[in-house]
Amino acid sequence: INLLGLTVGLVSSILILLWVQDEVNVNSFHENGNRTYQIWRNMYQSNGDVNTTAYIPQPAQDVLETQYPEIEHLAVLSWDMEEKFEREGNLLKERGLYGTKGLFQVFSFPWIKGNEETALSDLSSIAISERFAEKLFGRDWQTVNPVGKSILMDEDDEMIISGVFKNIPDNSTISFDWVIPHETLMKGFSRLRSWDSGSIRMFFTLNDNLDQSKVAERMEQIINEHSEEGVDERLMLQKFEDTYLYSKIERGV
Repeated sequence: INLLGLTVGLVSSILILLWVQDEVNVNSFHENGNRTYQIWRNMYQSNGDVNTTAYIPQPAQDVLETQYPEIEHLAVLSWDMEEKFEREGNLLKERGLYGTKGLFQVFSFPWIKGNEETALSDLSSIAISERFAEKLFGRDWQTVNPVGKSILMDEDDEMIISGVFKNIPDNSTISFDWVIPHETLMKGFSRLRSWDSGSIRMFFTLNDNLDQSKVAERMEQIINEHSEEGVDERLMLQKFEDTYLYSKIERGV
């Protein structure tokens, strides 16, 4: 009985250890993870409440790109969405997002085909995962080379495949099977370019040896300095590696 109890205890301990290891490894594979941050938006209400969201007004992108040399790379991402695709009668529904090339500079999502520096430069381009490529072109998709091939989105938008990236790991909180230039989304929804809109997620890598707290302090009032609505909305930084285990934000903390 004691031996059985010891065995059960040992197995339980191993399972707990594996679970803990799996939890702490979420988002840990990014090469620049120790200097990568997500920007949050704290919206202060008249009743004292603080509502926090990951969605930032798009014009903040221009401010960060032009006035913050401390930022090495900035990634701008839309919300996750599912779209319909078709190629030669093959109909698929796949989840993805609109993003800037900074997505592949801030995060370590390796490429297989195409040039990650230019793959999102054309508004009609789309980069896809190897999983998506296999669904479209079969198991021998690499010999076919999808780059340059066309694919139909939402029945009438012709997109050109500009690259193929490795499947996103299971231990990533950011997951997608296609990426389309973020500017394509903005072109279709001009209202998203307002300081009063919350439309995009922002992540960045900080240049080496810089103090994150000083950057956060300087960045805090960006919305208040530009919005004409008399709101009190302050930006807050969180190290991206902490966003999974420390995901609960209350009263802006």
